[in-house]
Amino acid sequence: MATGFPIGPASRVSRRSLLTAGGLGGVSLWSGPFGASQLLADSATHSPTAKSIVFLALYGGPPHQETWDIRHDAPLENRGEFDSIATSVPDFRVCEHLPKLARLAHQYSVIRSVTHEDNAHEAAFYALMTGRPHPQPNTNAKPTPNDAPNYGAAVDMLRPVTSAVPGYVIAGGRPAKGIGCTAGFLGAIREPFVLKLDASDDDFGVPELTLPDDVLAPRLVQRRDLLAQIDAVPRPATSGFSSLRSRAFDMLGTSRLQAAFNMSEESPQSRAAYGRDPFCQNVLLARRLVEAGVPIVQINWRNRGDGAFDTHYNNFNNCKGNLLPKFDACLSQLLIDLEERGLLEQTLVVAAGEFGRTPTINADAGRDHWAGCNSIMLAGGGIKRGFCYGSSDRRGAYPATNPVGPWDILATLLHCYGVDPDTEIYDTQNRPHRLCQGRPIDAVLATSRFGDSLREGEAPAEPLPTRDSPPESTPIRLTTNDDSILAATTVSRETLTKINAVDAGALVFVPAGEYTRGSDEIAVERPTHRVRVRPFWMARTPVTNAMYREFCKATGHRATDYSNSHLLSPKLTDADDQPVIGVDHADAAAYAKWAGGRLPTEAEWEFAARGTDGRRYPWGDADPLPEQAVFAQTVGKGGKTAPVGTTPGDASPFGILDMAGNVLEWCADWYAPYPTDATEPLDNPAGPPSGLQRVQRGGCWAYEAPALRAASRTLAPPNQRLNMVGFRIVVDATPDELT
Repeated sequence: MATGFPIGPASRVSRRSLLTAGGLGGVSLWSGPFGASQLLADSATHSPTAKSIVFLALYGGPPHQETWDIRHDAPLENRGEFDSIATSVPDFRVCEHLPKLARLAHQYSVIRSVTHEDNAHEAAFYALMTGRPHPQPNTNAKPTPNDAPNYGAAVDMLRPVTSAVPGYVIAGGRPAKGIGCTAGFLGAIREPFVLKLDASDDDFGVPELTLPDDVLAPRLVQRRDLLAQIDAVPRPATSGFSSLRSRAFDMLGTSRLQAAFNMSEESPQSRAAYGRDPFCQNVLLARRLVEAGVPIVQINWRNRGDGAFDTHYNNFNNCKGNLLPKFDACLSQLLIDLEERGLLEQTLVVAAGEFGRTPTINADAGRDHWAGCNSIMLAGGGIKRGFCYGSSDRRGAYPATNPVGPWDILATLLHCYGVDPDTEIYDTQNRPHRLCQGRPIDAVLATSRFGDSLREGEAPAEPLPTRDSPPESTPIRLTTNDDSILAATTVSRETLTKINAVDAGALVFVPAGEYTRGSDEIAVERPTHRVRVRPFWMARTPVTNAMYREFCKATGHRATDYSNSHLLSPKLTDADDQPVIGVDHADAAAYAKWAGGRLPTEAEWEFAARGTDGRRYPWGDADPLPEQAVFAQTVGKGGKTAPVGTTPGDASPFGILDMAGNVLEWCADWYAPYPTDATEPLDNPAGPPSGLQRVQRGGCWAYEAPALRAASRTLAPPNQRLNMVGFRIVVDATPDELT
């Protein structure tokens, strides 16, 4: 059994064939045998179970504790805020923010015991992509010509395609420095075909494989015939260049390949099912390329300036608001589409990052790099369905059973594709290198001799404990003896708005009312319970940059700043009419006090957003449209805050704007779980008197639709200053304003 750490070199396989490669514009092509001075490889192959590979490379390191391996039994300092949910496989549970994948658990396997010793992104990603540790572990090394080749480049050499398609395509670009995504010592001629644009781009296309407008098919044939005549003239060998060029001509003339890149052929419903994010649309493109015959497609989820899965800060909010909804949508839809098209059994789908995240949650509500334990998913292409292999310890820190390394994951991929991991490949100096240092994980193979059981002598993963309800909590209640305030539902003025004399912001009247707070959808929102609030005035829109600058000028308060400023240029968010960001809870509270008000309690905020009818969003129950709210935007693709009040379609029942998207908003409360024993409505609940995290509400420009729900709760350290968090104020209604 593989131990998850480097193993010794395999005995050499007899040299059986000479392989060669060619390339044009980054496209890897097969050009037939040539001289002994070129690349040489030994390939011991077997009957493959996968004809195609789709590799979702989750660069950054997804937190296994917030995806496939929820540990409710972990100590408090390790336990996250997410609950687990049941799946279509008995006794197998996944994160509550992966509901679509939970319903498809019978289609895939999860390995919860991946481990190695490299905590640096580049070196660890290299191990995942090449099947061997990096020679400089725990460093963010750059690619070199002496690197081991990426699995796709090696496989494309060992099992070259014969049809007119690229052998290995990378969508999403190379992550970071590009390490692990090169052909390494196989030479530049073996480099993968890297798409320059994302499939989500309006101008997406592949100019390298597209004929110019002035070159029609007959003219292309004429050019090809002319070159054939030139090739007939005797001259020194060119290492198979003619064959390479022939493949390039074939691809330029292949309508099936051209159609695969035409994303406009995909229905709006299909594109929406995958998600609007560049990574999600690239996954959809991967399915189209597989249908066109491209054997290996890798989609890189790289840091586009938003941190991606490198969740050192704000881990839980980034996961539930941004990362997991996208991952859940695109991967589940890929599995559905492949299954419906009869392609899943012959397409190996892999979703893996270079490592996991630390068991301990840091002071920024994040998790740091952790190679000690990680989880990955495999599906289709000869992989067992509805299976979980290995387990982590109580803290999610190290494997408790069945440890494997990233090289074992890659060896399993190679095995399914019909390539022996012990195969020797040769560099340009004819030096032998073992293709992969891992061993296939037999237990996850559909053809495993162990059937549905684990290997003899190995302990099965223990069922995860479930959390049926949040911890007990004593609610904090604010009460008033003024029954007229609690009962008031109107104001004694013809209008329900007024202007705040201090900051000139518009305030909207919110009458007293009783409603059901929370939802049954997410653990942190349960249980639902009745709440009664007194009347108040709430700002129609969040505080703007111009308003906050006036506050700083008048009081000498510090200016805005944010810890993730490297992720989004301040120039994109500092217009006078954009919502202020880069403020922590103390900044927001200080402004509210200066303006003659205070921050809203989360009970007031939720009531102002949804009213008394229990709607999901401020406008109703329908999911948001792109023009209705500022959400699901990507850094570098136009993602940023919008001027306040520019999406009137998101108005709440009281006419308050921007309560779904644009920026998250600080509330007054310290976080506490909702009470489990409330039999009577709570009067103006305001949270506990102290705590570790404050509550935010409302979703933001970077988060997906579920985070925009009126019941959604977001938690953050009070001193956190981010480019996605602002605030609005409330002002108490006075008795003389009420009837």
